Amino acid sequence: MNKYKNTVIKNIYYMLSYAYQNLQHKNYEKIKTEVFENIQDLFAAILAEGILSQLKQGLSKNYIEGNDNLSTLRGKINIKESIQLIFRNENKLSCCFDDLTENNIGYFLGTIICIDTSVDSINAPKREVVDGQQRLTTLSLLLAALYTTLQGYRQCMNDDQQADLLQLKRKLVLKGTESTIRVVPQTQNNNLDDYKGVLAEQKIISAHPMPKFAGLRRIKKAFEYFKKRVCNEIENIENTEGDTSEIILTTLFDILEKINSAVIVTIEVSSHADAYILFESLNNRGTPLTAVDLIKNLLLAQLDMHGNESLDYYFSRWQQV
Repeated sequence: MNKYKNTVIKNIYYMLSYAYQNLQHKNYEKIKTEVFENIQDLFAAILAEGILSQLKQGLSKNYIEGNDNLSTLRGKINIKESIQLIFRNENKLSCCFDDLTENNIGYFLGTIICIDTSVDSINAPKREVVDGQQRLTTLSLLLAALYTTLQGYRQCMNDDQQADLLQLKRKLVLKGTESTIRVVPQTQNNNLDDYKGVLAEQKIISAHPMPKFAGLRRIKKAFEYFKKRVCNEIENIENTEGDTSEIILTTLFDILEKINSAVIVTIEVSSHADAYILFESLNNRGTPLTAVDLIKNLLLAQLDMHGNESLDYYFSRWQQV
């Protein structure tokens, strides 16, 4: 191809072809139909979406080769090693597989929007989360599964580890209380009762009845999933010879360190109107909001802008609906 003003047209063609293919990715669906005043704004939007996607994946994740003796097939079978396992009456296969490296420290978990509803912002800060409740609840369930598992090894901990365990509990229950939970899920779909029931069942808070059919709903299922994954990490270590308590504790606290180092950006606004408008704007480039979300945002924002003092009442009524 020829040149135009010292620019190889072929290169522009390749770039446009790459951009067209890249826009097929689900993260760019909104950009494909959005109107931009100039090409620079389009490039900026593509760059912003690409960076956010990369941050969610982790900036330093690569494929590495792994080898392990497993009960189920994964990747390729190492025939020679597997035959030796059979001769030793071990019901396992020697597998070679590719796996992703672990997430780097400071993993980005996204953004939450909240309103400061504190009466005493110094001694008793309180935030109403408008966007991000599910993320915080899921994170709390993971911490609960980790806390419950660590409790079983408390007698093997040193003073520093026991202090870290206490701090972990304080991420779930407020200091000086036995049942005041730090994250309060919404009451709809039994989320709050299921969450309290799970924490009480694990003796993290004082007694609270487990609601009927909790095992069929998301809160209980999520906790059981996290507990199973944590236990799987322990089982892999326990299969080795010798005293494994110290190795298990190191592994569990390494997981806790990665959770503690995760990054959540908090956006605090002064009113429900600002919160709902911001919520709609931030989600405009992600998963499309449902019609119900849009209606709720519009109605509550209008109530707040008109100075309606009963906004909290209408918000609670909406949550019940």
